[in-house]
Amino acid sequence: MSVSRRTIPRRAVSSAKTFTPEQFVNLNIKISELYPFIVKLAILNYRTEPRFWRPISQSQSEISSTSRGHTRRASSSTNLSGISTLTELSNSKVTLPRNICELLDSKLKEIAFNKREYANDEVARRIFLSFYASFNDETKREITKSRRVEDLLMKFISVSQKELKKTVDSGTHVPNNGDHYIGLFCQLLVQILNSNGYSSSHGSLISLLERYKVSLSRNTTLRPNGPTNNGIGSDSNGPNNINDVPIFPAPSFDIKDISVAPILMSLFGKQETDLINSIHTLKAEATLETAVAEIRGAKDNLFKNNPSFTYQRSDFDSISAYESWKTNELQALDQMLDKFITKQPSLSRIPPSHPDQNGNQISYKLTPSDPRSYYRLLVDLCFKRDRYITKNTLILSMESQDLLTKAAAFWRISQTTRARIILFVSCMNYENNFFTLDNLCNEAFPLTEKMESSLMSDWTKYDKDFSYFTMQQLQNKIVEILIEKLSFIYDTPKPEINFLLQFIDNFITPNSDFDGYPPIEITPEQIQKAENQVQAIAEIKYIEEIDKVPRDQSFAYYHLTQVADVIISGAKLLQKRYKTPLFGNVNISRLATTITLNFFLEDAKPMISHIFKLQETDNQNLAFQDLMSLYIKMVEIRYLYQQLINNTPFPFDIESKFEPYVFQHVQSSADVLVQWVKLNFDKDNFEPLDAANGTLTSSSVLDVFSSFNGAVKFVTDIRWNNDIQLARFYTRIIKGVSAGIVLYTELIFTSFQKDLITEDDALVKQHYKTRQEQWFAKARNAVNGTVEVKPFDFKQETCIKLNDIERSIKELDGIEAAVDSERQAALLARFNRQEPASRNFFFSIKISEATGLKACDTNGLSDPYVTLIMDQKQIAKTRTIYEDLNPVWNETFEFTTSHRKDLILTVWDENAITDHSLCGRASISLDPSGFRDFEPQEIWVNLKPQGQILLSISMESERDDIRFYFGKSYRKLMRAETDMIREIVDKFQSFIKYILSLERLRGLSNPRFKIDSVTSIFKGKPKPKPTNDDEVVSNALAPLYEFLNKNFEILAINLTPTLKTKVIIQTWEIILETLELLLLPSLSDKKTSQTALSQTEKYNLLLWSNDLLKFFNHDGNGNGIPIELLKTRKRQEFLAAATNFYDWSTADLKSECEKRSSQSYQNLRSKRLGPEIIRRNTVMAHRNRRALQEAQARFAEAESQSTSTENIILRILRLRGECEFVARRLQQISSMSRTFATERNINGTMNTR
Repeated sequence: MSVSRRTIPRRAVSSAKTFTPEQFVNLNIKISELYPFIVKLAILNYRTEPRFWRPISQSQSEISSTSRGHTRRASSSTNLSGISTLTELSNSKVTLPRNICELLDSKLKEIAFNKREYANDEVARRIFLSFYASFNDETKREITKSRRVEDLLMKFISVSQKELKKTVDSGTHVPNNGDHYIGLFCQLLVQILNSNGYSSSHGSLISLLERYKVSLSRNTTLRPNGPTNNGIGSDSNGPNNINDVPIFPAPSFDIKDISVAPILMSLFGKQETDLINSIHTLKAEATLETAVAEIRGAKDNLFKNNPSFTYQRSDFDSISAYESWKTNELQALDQMLDKFITKQPSLSRIPPSHPDQNGNQISYKLTPSDPRSYYRLLVDLCFKRDRYITKNTLILSMESQDLLTKAAAFWRISQTTRARIILFVSCMNYENNFFTLDNLCNEAFPLTEKMESSLMSDWTKYDKDFSYFTMQQLQNKIVEILIEKLSFIYDTPKPEINFLLQFIDNFITPNSDFDGYPPIEITPEQIQKAENQVQAIAEIKYIEEIDKVPRDQSFAYYHLTQVADVIISGAKLLQKRYKTPLFGNVNISRLATTITLNFFLEDAKPMISHIFKLQETDNQNLAFQDLMSLYIKMVEIRYLYQQLINNTPFPFDIESKFEPYVFQHVQSSADVLVQWVKLNFDKDNFEPLDAANGTLTSSSVLDVFSSFNGAVKFVTDIRWNNDIQLARFYTRIIKGVSAGIVLYTELIFTSFQKDLITEDDALVKQHYKTRQEQWFAKARNAVNGTVEVKPFDFKQETCIKLNDIERSIKELDGIEAAVDSERQAALLARFNRQEPASRNFFFSIKISEATGLKACDTNGLSDPYVTLIMDQKQIAKTRTIYEDLNPVWNETFEFTTSHRKDLILTVWDENAITDHSLCGRASISLDPSGFRDFEPQEIWVNLKPQGQILLSISMESERDDIRFYFGKSYRKLMRAETDMIREIVDKFQSFIKYILSLERLRGLSNPRFKIDSVTSIFKGKPKPKPTNDDEVVSNALAPLYEFLNKNFEILAINLTPTLKTKVIIQTWEIILETLELLLLPSLSDKKTSQTALSQTEKYNLLLWSNDLLKFFNHDGNGNGIPIELLKTRKRQEFLAAATNFYDWSTADLKSECEKRSSQSYQNLRSKRLGPEIIRRNTVMAHRNRRALQEAQARFAEAESQSTSTENIILRILRLRGECEFVARRLQQISSMSRTFATERNINGTMNTR
């Protein structure tokens, strides 16, 4: 028998690895050539069926009893070593190690997974695998518990008996009897004990097992002349005499007696008579003698390393692989010889078959000259028979597998080669659409994997090349199918591509992954073909959609958006389906979408031009929403284009077509915002939305800013691609937002002021001339205990309005952050377009203070407030400052004008009963040409008939700048918050002034002051008497503490924590100012009637100051105001005056004032010339929160570096009657201020040039 070398390639492994089928099998073998070899194989197997091996005199029951004879034989025999039976082994007192089951399980597992173990004795391997399968947990527990070796041997004997019986019944030759396999098991146990260190501790057990193995070995060899019982061994009940010649049944060659006859007829399409004739013709060649001769010939060629008939060392990658194959091949040939010689001992004298002198295999009749090619044809015939004739559900029926196994075994086709051939034929059938991919995945590949008996590294080069070639061909087919499926990438359901790719990864790659072989790659031609397929189907898809667009007058914008929708949805579909490039190179979504986009953009440009041409006619106007629908679709198209074709600019400018319409819509949206403000304010009842969860704002602020945010969001969401135009849109929207905020703030503030007018007018008319008198009366009654201290009745809606202002500032912060006003302004500045000269001017007038006002009340004082009249309309009104001829208002008012305006400023004295009295009046002319942007001018205006008033007037040219609109909004809101807090604190001021009055201070400092005069306000009950004078002074503040606590408690319920803190801090500032005025008069060159405090009075004043600090700080327990917020600049000035300069001599004070004049000069210069200081209150300084915080930080730094020591000294000197010195110094300061203002104007002019 030979292994043809004609199909084994004799060449070095090529890096390209290109093969043809003819290099592996001959595809031209005819069925008629194969047919006689398969018939002869069937005849040979028929001759060697087990039924022809059994003597006619032996019954089946005797055959069965043979398998049970090994125990009796072992028991009846004797052994020179001294042990022959299991009974004797049992009588010994040796035990197994405790972990014997663990060790044995590990060894059996190694045998199961190492196919080389017992590779030459298939029966032994099957017995050991069966025993491994039966070696379950229950068996292990029994063995571990008893630790008796005989129990373990009996378990093995039981399993081996069953396996030998199955082997006998299947007709398979058994070369050894049962004792042989028991001996192998004993040998395995000895190996386990020795290799795990039990040679000393269990030496007796090892000795017993070895002696028992020797006793078994005498029965393991079959005798040629005795009854074989199929190789299991002789039985004591059988014929043991060598002279007894058994009689065997002879084959009849009746077709009905040949089991494979039906398979052969269906396989080759033969009739029964044809097969009968073939059998009778060929049975003379299919003899045992011929089989033995061919087997011996193959063995002889193997020994001689005949290169024409057997594999050589060069056919393997390693010598170990070659030696392993050669050993297994010799063992297999020996087993086949034993099978035939056992049946007929005379066959041992048959010589091997050899070729003639020319090398022709003239004596080989059972094995074809090219076994692999013949085997390929046989496999193909079996596939077709099982699919078409028998309709088998499997690609190979059990009958076909049995036939293929016998053919491969006799023709000496290795398991690996057999698997390669079956896989090759399976793949060929798949390429011819005879098999499906499921057949390959679920049947062909698993079937061949079971046949593998060696590692891939031990395969012959032929098998590796054959497998590599088969996988190449299969992958080409898979790729071809995959490319065809690309025609359906838009279909639903999507084409199954991942399964094909997974098939390549799971089956093709593992079966071609050999050392030294390059991976099977997708070729450039296949990639190009895939790309062409994707582009072609994308073009077809686009043509189908564009053909739906009408070409006549019925064309409308939505036809274009429909096509765009299809392209966009198609792109999203492909992006979702095919996230990674096919083959690592073919980006399906990119290729397809690029094609559709390019075609669409080529067609869309004239369509859009046509749409806008119709838009210019009066009767063809599209609604703005329709235009935006078209724009949004085109933006989505552009976004897709930029994602896919990022190296090429978008073909046309979308924004240039839509900009006029969008700007018009933006302008309309901005204009309507003011209307929304008024509507939302009118319907608001100013109740908290969710007080339980801390939402202390009303609905109007949310509704108003919802409309603002909606307008801004429209601009943001349109994804405009022209930054300059986008900046213009934002500027126009924010202009409308600013107008809305200004209106909303004014509405809130006006309503807030009305809420605070809650005086009892009847009570005022009956008893008091002024509200100040009313408050003083209440304070006196509270102190005297005649009435209970009642807080001001702050309404809930009043507090909610202040909360709304605070919330508005936060909402505006969000809008500014989203818009990024600095960036928008910078874009427009770079555009460098000429701004038209502003015709509107934004004036801010701060009414700071007044001095020397006319006394209009009987007490020699006035209750002054200021009004501003422009164009016969009142445009401003300050709050009333009670009982003061030198009031300080510090209130700012704003208005816009386009030209020079005359203002009438009037100071009135408020009267509760009679008409208000005139304190003074002046006329002011405001000419925009007399002011510079951002630079305030301080003016002392003379009043008639007497007094002066200090105004700070600044002007800003109103500009179309987004930062200006934000600044205007911020400043309006922040000033409103400050003014509203001041309005609240004003309700405490009269009570504070009464409690902290000079009369009370001096009364407490008088030794004749009686504590009995201070009664409790708590239901009229007297307080406990203080133990010292300090307590008396401190207790005098009790009414003020209660009054403030009650007011703060009311405010804490309805104000946010931040606003509550601001109110308390502002109250603290008022208290500090009141305390300071008790110590010093205000700064002026006029004489004052105030006298200096005595040391006791000053001590008590400082005591009040410390007590009030502790009250507001709440002793630092966390509920009060942090101490760092209370130690303000004003407090530091108060302490400096009281503890330092107050007791200096007049001469020392004047000298110190002169010394500090240079420092005052520098401070004044930095304040007057520094742009951060000058412009900190302008609109542009408020353009955003960041800019405002930076300006405030710079101002705070400048303030910290300056000092007000000179002012304190001048106030002390005024208190001591040094008015001439004070007037002279104030005149010097005023002169310096005018000089610095002139210098600043000159510098500004030079910079403008």
